[in-house]
Amino acid sequence: MRVERFGIGQVQLKSLSLRTVTDRASMSHFCRRLLPLGGLALLLIVLSACREAPQPALNPQALFPVEVDDQWGYVTATGRLAIAPRFERADRFVDNRARIRADGRFGFIDTTGSVVIPPAFSDAGRFSDGRAPVQQDSLWGFVDRTGTLVVPPRFGLDGRPSGLALPDTAHQQATSHRADTLLVPSSGRQHFPAGRARIRTDGRWGFINRDGAVVISPRFAYAWPFQNGRARVRLSNGRMGDVTPAGSLVWPPVSNSSPHPISHNAH
Repeated sequence: MRVERFGIGQVQLKSLSLRTVTDRASMSHFCRRLLPLGGLALLLIVLSACREAPQPALNPQALFPVEVDDQWGYVTATGRLAIAPRFERADRFVDNRARIRADGRFGFIDTTGSVVIPPAFSDAGRFSDGRAPVQQDSLWGFVDRTGTLVVPPRFGLDGRPSGLALPDTAHQQATSHRADTLLVPSSGRQHFPAGRARIRTDGRWGFINRDGAVVISPRFAYAWPFQNGRARVRLSNGRMGDVTPAGSLVWPPVSNSSPHPISHNAH
């Protein structure tokens, strides 16, 4: 039996994790070496250090992928089997949706184990802000939590969406240049930071919204993902600026004065 580990917590079918055992053993050895040195002050320091450090608590409702006899299901933090193993592969839950693979195709289940988005895609990424990237016929789009194709697959892909490859699973290279417009994934967990995703057409960069509509036309030599409500862009003349989610260009402030808008037609 193999249980996936994600984040800080370790999920094992025992009441005490190996990490906790290691930490306690190291602390006990440390205490045994220092206590014979004596001294009230030193004793107080040692007693304080010997207190057990609080361990990060696992959500008792959380579910974790587990492999049993080459099939994948889910267990709780206490090791109780919650979703019987029946998938070829299973991923962790995000937005109450987990990506699974069955018959070589990708879909999504909810926390009860019900298939809410049938395995109909050749590839898929994790959900973020109610959207998940999916691949059909080498083109990429996005589904919502109900499985509706809110952005029909029409983009090529330049890079890999966050959380695309399942652990221990061989995946084909996700980069595709078949389409005229390429979707450029963010390096973070969000597919649409500030509600915008980058695209590239004929070497020019722009942005689409969560419904796939082009809201900032591809006119930049390069564009970075949105962060704190702004995206850094580079014009063809090498000058750098920022763009807002509405498409307004502003120069980064060089002093305490407010940024100065620049023309949308700047190149």
